[in-house]
Amino acid sequence: MTGIFRSSTADLSTTVTWALMTSVICWACSIKANGVLGWLKGFTEPVVVMTPMNLVSEIAQPISMAFRHFGNIAGGNVLTSLVYSALATASAALLGLVGKSIAIGILILLGGVALLVLGVRKKKLAYKIFGAVFAATGILSLLGLAGVPYLEVGIPGIMSLYFDVFSGGVQALVFSLLTMVYVSNACPPPEEG
Repeated sequence: MTGIFRSSTADLSTTVTWALMTSVICWACSIKANGVLGWLKGFTEPVVVMTPMNLVSEIAQPISMAFRHFGNIAGGNVLTSLVYSALATASAALLGLVGKSIAIGILILLGGVALLVLGVRKKKLAYKIFGAVFAATGILSLLGLAGVPYLEVGIPGIMSLYFDVFSGGVQALVFSLLTMVYVSNACPPPEEG
């Protein structure tokens, strides 16, 4: 939201470290449960011909986990940047147009108030939000503060909050759940006798 900080998982080194730790935990659990020879024998199952594919699968697991998590967060950062740029252009165009005429400022203010009233009557959040934005634009224009690029502050801030906090947290949860699945597959529970 500040433009200074970014999600730690938008850095590939963080996700690679997580993925390598997951793989090491899986290997350690499997070695603990089956012994070193049993773990190595597991690469030859179900048939010996599958050994190369099983080795590739062990190498691909951390790579897949690291890039999946990194890609989701980095993609969110790219989307936020693109929306921010588009809103900067829209803000400059809109506020430049509004700042040139008091009549346009009054029309935008009245339209915003009308949307706010309609939003309250119909209980529609979108009407309330757009009404507040238009009313604020009209007021800024009438006060001579039409150069404030407020479109660049609110919407990218909300998107950044989503991608950095919520999505980063959800991705970390998914990563943890995948780790638990991989560890449980590497070290199944003992059979009941």
